[in-house]
Amino acid sequence: MTPLTRKAAPSVLACFSVFLLDTKSRRLSPKSIRFYDQQLRYFLDWLEENGVFPDSVSITELDRNDIRQYLSDRTDSGLAAASVDACYRALNAFCNFCVAEGWLTVSPMSNIRRPRKDQKIPPAFSKDEIEHLLRNCDTSRDRALVLFLTDTGCRAQEMLNLNIEDVVLSTGSVNILRGKGAKQRYAFIGFRTRKLLSLYLAERGSVESKDPLFIIEHGTRLQYDGLKSLMHRLEKASGLECYAHKFRHTMARLCLRAGMNIYALQALMGHSSLEILKVYARVEGVDVAAAHQQYGAVDSL
Repeated sequence: MTPLTRKAAPSVLACFSVFLLDTKSRRLSPKSIRFYDQQLRYFLDWLEENGVFPDSVSITELDRNDIRQYLSDRTDSGLAAASVDACYRALNAFCNFCVAEGWLTVSPMSNIRRPRKDQKIPPAFSKDEIEHLLRNCDTSRDRALVLFLTDTGCRAQEMLNLNIEDVVLSTGSVNILRGKGAKQRYAFIGFRTRKLLSLYLAERGSVESKDPLFIIEHGTRLQYDGLKSLMHRLEKASGLECYAHKFRHTMARLCLRAGMNIYALQALMGHSSLEILKVYARVEGVDVAAAHQQYGAVDSL
């Protein structure tokens, strides 16, 4: 292997390559690595289209006005606010890395304010819609999966990674060993979900503790593409917009409506901060009215 030589000011492309290597050496999730790779390649392509060649331009020549123009062009192209924010976050992480490596003294992102995002309430299923989805499930596996996602608020990949041993049916505890950021946490399922999950596992016959919790034929672990296909079938059968993360929104909304403490919900969902939960907490007026009816300051005197 040729020894690495440290340049005082590598090219933008060279810094990008080292940054990606760093994301892998830090054992970021494959999803996070793909995110940075994709978002930064968009930026490098934009630079080249605008006459700034990443393989020959030094990282010290990266101008903050170029970045502002890039973010502006992404907005003008009709990109959603959340997608423009993704561009910003990837560039910010990259520039901070270059500062940490000593290639830059100050990040060109330091004076660039983060784009505003629309504070929309995430879509969620109602209780009646969950029941409607269950009636449109073809198998016990699909019914158990719908209730499992709703009860735990698991991210899709977290659920797909689970083995049978990670779920204690007697207590309902779910040990999520490979959560976002490689963090471990516990979620829980209630009696109805446990009952359907037990039925599904019984139908599978002889199972081992190390077996995947949800499978396709021949005992193969259910993968993300298979989950997407299931969501598509449920959407077509039920007439409801259906995707895995919507069940996570649903869990948060239903728990908050039922009076769950927001810090308990934070622990169950594995959020590192309360910011996203504050969005969940901005519920419809009917929910606010119901909460006031139950907990109103004067009536509770």
